Amino acid sequence: MTNGADRAGLDWHGEEYTRALVEGDLEGWLDTLSDDCVYLPPGVPAVRGREAVRRWAKESFFDPFDIGFEFEYEDYEVKGSSASAWGWYREELTPKGGGETLHLRGKFIDVFRQYADGTWKLAWCCFNTDHG
Repeated sequence: MTNGADRAGLDWHGEEYTRALVEGDLEGWLDTLSDDCVYLPPGVPAVRGREAVRRWAKESFFDPFDIGFEFEYEDYEVKGSSASAWGWYREELTPKGGGETLHLRGKFIDVFRQYADGTWKLAWCCFNTDHG
């Protein structure tokens, strides 16, 4: 069962995650992740741990692109200090060196951990793009 405080905390997390992506704030984006986070992006092996995720994210999208991003949770569930959510996203990746903007849409499933101070951090993220 999700209470109002949990919902507000997860919504705040999503707002900070999105803000950091759109502003190109790699460090702010990393602050929304647990130290032992795992990303499961399409087409590549799992990316494990904050430093590996930092390198992957920097090379894959923070350095080469200006990012537009929006998402919506379709549903989420909180059980104690863990939460899971799934939903959709839209992303626009505009090459910083010039070129055509990539328009992507897809879906995700995330697992979060709540910390003693009440904040939520993304622990596991699996996403893929829709085709067509």
